[in-house]
Amino acid sequence: MVEGLQLISFSYFDDFKKGIENSFSINQLQEKNTKEITAEDFEHYLISSSLYSSKIEGNSLDVNSFFRNRGNTDTPKIKEVEEIENLVKAYRFATENALSEANFLHTHFLLSQTLLPKKEQGKYRTEQVGIRDS
Repeated sequence: MVEGLQLISFSYFDDFKKGIENSFSINQLQEKNTKEITAEDFEHYLISSSLYSSKIEGNSLDVNSFFRNRGNTDTPKIKEVEEIENLVKAYRFATENALSEANFLHTHFLLSQTLLPKKEQGKYRTEQVGIRDS
């Protein structure tokens, strides 16, 4: 079933612009999308993604509380901060390495260090799990 799917590329963008009356806003959108992303922007997006991803595991931190508690070993939120830091490491690893089973499992190992017992980190699950109260 997946074989018939294709990714849509920007090659269709010009045809799309021709099909709508007000292409001025589309041109502005295209210009904004071509802005180069800085390393600082990428770091912010990476941390934001990690914060929102961690919500599924019950992490209560928002951007401000994360930065306020980051690097503070005396905070009661240390486990939640570590969880975010681990997700950032996992995202970085995943973007810098080719997709393979070994790299997939290593990414799981990185992100699960504060979430799972050591024996389950970086391994396929053998039991069914569910998400509740998220």
